[in-house]
Amino acid sequence: MTISKVVVGWNADAAGEAALEWALERARLHPQPIALLRVVDDSVEHPGRDAAAELDERVNRVRRENPSLTVSARVVAGEIIARFMEVSDPTTLTVVGVNTRGAMTVPFEWTLAVLLAARSHGPVAVIPTEVEDDRQGILVGVDDSESALRAAELAVEEALPSQAQVQLVHAWRPPHVWRGGQDTSALASPHEQLVADFASALHDRHPEITLTNSAQKGVPVDVLLAATPAVVIVGRRNKTAFGRLFLGSVTRDLLYSLEVPVIVVP
Repeated sequence: MTISKVVVGWNADAAGEAALEWALERARLHPQPIALLRVVDDSVEHPGRDAAAELDERVNRVRRENPSLTVSARVVAGEIIARFMEVSDPTTLTVVGVNTRGAMTVPFEWTLAVLLAARSHGPVAVIPTEVEDDRQGILVGVDDSESALRAAELAVEEALPSQAQVQLVHAWRPPHVWRGGQDTSALASPHEQLVADFASALHDRHPEITLTNSAQKGVPVDVLLAATPAVVIVGRRNKTAFGRLFLGSVTRDLLYSLEVPVIVVP
């Protein structure tokens, strides 16, 4: 998977700024063109001059501060998810922000992020407005799905310019019928083998990347976030009959407990 362009969902609010600032920081290592997209839902408001003026002012500032970066912008009207889908493709990284300050006061932003991640044709980065600065490295949630393989390949692509470490983590839980007091050590072996084989295959293709791997028992979201990564990359992983309508449970839970930027790969 090779990213050739970045589309940032921008509004003049904290979530829009978080998405843009993350994309600009990423562009220091990956100087791909950035397109700011402001979607005005025409069922509730009209895309008047104010929306265009705000976007023009912001993109002009981005160009002044980043003269070597190709930056474009446009305002479009329509249903928000549909408009983002129109610019989505396998080589485009879509970036959206979620306001995570205080309580969940803007649930619509979570809904938008989850729906977009579930339906997009390409990877979607969901960026919280508050992130701890001491997090490092890239973590990939590993399972036996094709989307996990694509997530790992994207992680390598993201890690290469800075030689960041890539952590491969597989979280597992005992079967529901397993009694709480029983020894689960015998159950760990196939999970450890899965992530070891995954790491070996990835290292064979990319020997220049520093990889670590582990299989850990626990609630998947807790396991993945405990490693304090700077970014988590996961596959969309959906086994329902509805195709790209819903996310896998782990990916969905990661977005709803958003602590770090999460990239969802279809």
